[in-house]
Amino acid sequence: MSKIILTIDALSSIIENVVLNIEGVKGLYGKSPVKCVFEDSIINVEVNVVARFDYDLRNLGNLIAETVKLEVENITPFKVSEIIVIFGDISYES
Repeated sequence: MSKIILTIDALSSIIENVVLNIEGVKGLYGKSPVKCVFEDSIINVEVNVVARFDYDLRNLGNLIAETVKLEVENITPFKVSEIIVIFGDISYES
């Protein structure tokens, strides 16, 4: 019988890549921009991002949350309970 182990670092890396591919996201913010907390088979996620200037932060935050939830639930056996999106900075560069 085989066993697959997904570390928090691996999950964080997956989430970072997903977020960086969303239009309106300039980058990630802080030294540890993604925090994941496992509770049984449920994950809570906090993501710190740098947004591009001309984007509606409400819509961008919802898009980030929906995209992360969909991707994590598609590629892992876990369910995402809560996603907190924190805008740590706004980039005025194009």
